Amino acid sequence: MRLAIVATPSPLSDMRAPPGALDGDILRSRLPSDDTAFEVVDIDPLVDLAEQLDTLFEARKPGPEDEILFYVSSPVAVSVDGEFFLCLDPENPQTGDALADVVAVFQDHVSGPVLFVLECRHAPAPADPFRSATVVAAAKDAVNPSRSGIELLIAARPLSHGVEERPSPFTRALIGALDDADIERGLLARMLYERIKEGIVGAVPCFAHARGWTPFALIPVPVGSPIWKDAGVLALADAPSTLDAEALGLGERLEEVTLESEAAEALLGGLGKPLTRVEAVDAPPLGAHASEMSPPSVDVVLDDAAFGEGGPATTLRSRIMPSSASPEPTTPEPTRPEPLPEVSPEAAPIELRSDPPAAYAEATLPEDRSFTRQEESVPRVIIHEPAPPSVAPATTPSPQVEGIVSAPAPRISVVPAEPSAPSASPRASSPPPEPVASPETPPAVETSPAVRHRDVGDAMLASKDHEGALGEYRKALGHLAPGDTEERAELYVRLATAKWGQEKRKEAISNLDKALTLRPEYRPALEALVVLNVAERDFRAVHAAEERLLATLTSETERFEHLMEFGERWESIGSDPGRARTSFERARDIRPEDLLVLGKLRRLYEHASEIDKAIETRRRIAELTPVPRDRAATYLELATYCQDIDREELAIEMLELAIDSDSSMLEPLDTLARILSERQEWSQLEAIYRRALSRLDRLPQGEARRRAAWEIGRRLGLLFRDHLEDPTVALAYFERSVDERPEDLGGHLVVADLARTLGRHERALVHLRDAAKLDPQRAQSFHDLFDVAQKLRQPDAAYAAAVVTTHLGVAESRERFLHDEHKPNGVPRFLSAMPAEGWDLLRDERRDTLTEGVLEAIASAAIAARLEQLASEGRLPALDPSQKQDLQRSTISIVRSFAWGSHFLGVMPPAVYVREDAAVSLVAIPAEEATVLAGQHALRGRTLAELAFLVGRHLTYHVGHHRLLLFYPSLEELSACFVSAIAIALPDEPIPAKVRDVVLAYKPLFEAHLDEERRAALEQAVSAFAGANVRPDLPRWAAAVERCATRAGYMLCGSLEVASTLLRAEPRGTLDAETKIVDLIGFTVSEAHGTLREAMGISVQP
Repeated sequence: MRLAIVATPSPLSDMRAPPGALDGDILRSRLPSDDTAFEVVDIDPLVDLAEQLDTLFEARKPGPEDEILFYVSSPVAVSVDGEFFLCLDPENPQTGDALADVVAVFQDHVSGPVLFVLECRHAPAPADPFRSATVVAAAKDAVNPSRSGIELLIAARPLSHGVEERPSPFTRALIGALDDADIERGLLARMLYERIKEGIVGAVPCFAHARGWTPFALIPVPVGSPIWKDAGVLALADAPSTLDAEALGLGERLEEVTLESEAAEALLGGLGKPLTRVEAVDAPPLGAHASEMSPPSVDVVLDDAAFGEGGPATTLRSRIMPSSASPEPTTPEPTRPEPLPEVSPEAAPIELRSDPPAAYAEATLPEDRSFTRQEESVPRVIIHEPAPPSVAPATTPSPQVEGIVSAPAPRISVVPAEPSAPSASPRASSPPPEPVASPETPPAVETSPAVRHRDVGDAMLASKDHEGALGEYRKALGHLAPGDTEERAELYVRLATAKWGQEKRKEAISNLDKALTLRPEYRPALEALVVLNVAERDFRAVHAAEERLLATLTSETERFEHLMEFGERWESIGSDPGRARTSFERARDIRPEDLLVLGKLRRLYEHASEIDKAIETRRRIAELTPVPRDRAATYLELATYCQDIDREELAIEMLELAIDSDSSMLEPLDTLARILSERQEWSQLEAIYRRALSRLDRLPQGEARRRAAWEIGRRLGLLFRDHLEDPTVALAYFERSVDERPEDLGGHLVVADLARTLGRHERALVHLRDAAKLDPQRAQSFHDLFDVAQKLRQPDAAYAAAVVTTHLGVAESRERFLHDEHKPNGVPRFLSAMPAEGWDLLRDERRDTLTEGVLEAIASAAIAARLEQLASEGRLPALDPSQKQDLQRSTISIVRSFAWGSHFLGVMPPAVYVREDAAVSLVAIPAEEATVLAGQHALRGRTLAELAFLVGRHLTYHVGHHRLLLFYPSLEELSACFVSAIAIALPDEPIPAKVRDVVLAYKPLFEAHLDEERRAALEQAVSAFAGANVRPDLPRWAAAVERCATRAGYMLCGSLEVASTLLRAEPRGTLDAETKIVDLIGFTVSEAHGTLREAMGISVQP
């Protein structure tokens, strides 16, 4: 299976193609061709990338023979701590998928060759000329080819403004290389890199390649394919690794430089950090015009070991060409350079400091420069003592075996460019001649036989021809002199890789030993030796190899990472907890506050029954845990552990620390209360509860804090009532508890009972009313309420309780007597009209006030707009003027009821039309003034109390913002009205697609009826709603209006029986009849109802 996974950004909101989309489309079309033979899988850019890949690999289950190409072309971001993100959602550029997470998925599922092709577009940074290199370095750290085995090809450039209307330079070069490749020879990723790198210099600021464990074939490479003869591939040179004064003295020059291995690692790794001193090889004296001819920058193409540490390839050599002649084919054997001439004392060393921040400061390529410019503008970059990149086996090792890291970076020297002189020595004192333009086409690159055999071996290794690769590597060894220790060591590591691929691990170990004999501190060989000995389960050798490897590490970070790796391996594969613990303890010495290593040591200490060390480590973990709730949970776990080992005092201490860490966490309180209750240490328990409650007062408001305050207050109340025998303090804590949770029915009943015991009948009355509202079917609450009201000499409150018990059919004799004595005969005889604030007392106490505020602010404009719309469409009803009634003179009962009811409810009376032929009761007519049509069901067969209920309920819908329900009766219309109000006040907020069309139609109509004062009120209401960060609950608001209307009707008729009968006879509205009746029962005994009765002069007096 050859699978190509392509990820590009999602389209923009206006359906324009985002950066990278065009490149992805081209790759999707090219990769399934016969030569490349990839099956293309698209990634959804709006879904988590790692999760999609995990699902894909779970379904496909790729094996060792399967090749996976992962291509991304998108904007990228690098966090302040260097984490690399792929930003596939252009609408949310601040979010992205972590590349490290993607790499982890590949490591978990893919054992065959993998190639990442990343085309990165980063935010422009004119003040930072090294931004592209920083991005590439972050990608390298995330992929880490030496450990992951993933080969990497990456290009980075600033994000351009506007829409990308043509493929990127990198994409054009990539497609061109695929199209030009010979299918009979194949095309490796490294070969593609060599072919296109010169063509994109000047267009792409940073372009790099890093080898993985197995070379990846973009076009399959047949076994024995003569890829090294491909004239389109820039072969590896066999020049010495150090370009020194001798080479310069022979008139040689650099046509091209490719920084490899740890040299480029040093360049990239030094970004933003102070650099050590870098020495320069002496340059010849320059003439008067030298400064004018000096280049302002160094051109560098970063190749694989710029990323460090991956792959089975050796260090690429800088190519040296005579300046006076075209390149000639190299001889089969490498020649030694002449002795080094004496270095001139005039040449001073170059010292790079932290500003500019890195050697790569001079490696940024301007857009208009390429390797075809004049020869004298090319400076020299000299690599001293290069360490080759690391390798790993052609097949991925077991999941327990980590990858391999490269050796330390070499020293780098930079020599400024000098003018070319065909016949003169670089040390000549005469002025340099005029520069001659270099040929437009770079000359071919010559390679040595050893390098050619090595490349052939690499190609065979990529095609899994391990035996053929072994043969080629041995031939390469034959072409090396005994003194070429570095090159020979690298080839022995390659031989080990091939042997490893054949599952001949002992022979692979033997070859690694040979490499280490030549280079004792060669890290790739040391790391491979550890992995192979683990596979052989030779743990004594593993331990020895680990110690040798640690001896080469000077970085504390690397030592820590390796010690953690060693400890995990000893604990799992090695089954040696002692050595695992030793490794983790050494890691802890480096990072004493690392929670991961402390957690591993805690587990090992507990397994070894080292109790004191386990407790000490657990406690340290808790102290270092940053999140208060997590810290409390950790202390709780430690307390449980201490209880299990019978250390109760220490457990109590840990529980108190848990409560101090997060008082809203109730589990530590439960455990501590159980321990102290068994000891009957009530005073200590009280002190702990009080301290926890005081700490809660400092926490932000929220459900967790509210729940904890309710529970702690309740426990303190129980503690003072049952054990400390102080009911007065207990009452205070119980009341504080129900203040946190008003819906706590049991709490209200406990407070009421305790208050009655203490003679605090006023407090008992308050909580009995709350209990009655919470459970209107609980008859005992109303009996208790009647008794408390009688003791308080509040007959109207007692009468209200008697009304409910009579309605429920459970009235006692005293209650029945009081009810029969004071119930109205017909309708109540009001002495005063309801005050204006009375409507707030009629409204539901639990209504959504934030939603109500927005609707109240937009109501007048919305109603005016609907009336205007109906008028323009000719849909306003035409009423017969002869049917309009005079409210003051009419003798019709319903008309007189409207006049009477509107007066006592304090509202303007509506215009009343009567039609005896209409089979309706009361119907609201859409008109500018409140208008109602009374039909036959309201004209005949109704008592005055029934008419009073119907009138009071109907008038409610003509009050203030309640009128919205008359003009926008459906939930869909009401939602559109609410969203239109939000859109007017917050025009930049997105409109939900479901109501977008309706809102866009409503918005200008509403705005036309908003003056400055109303707009200001709307903006204030919307601001309050948005600041609360809640969702609008329009059904709840509509239900609250219906409750208010029912209460108004009940207020006018004065009879719970009449109201209940009418409600049960009507069809369901927003609420069913029983729900509304239950609400009336609670309203009857409420303080609001008593206040209204008192204000309107109908309350029962003592």
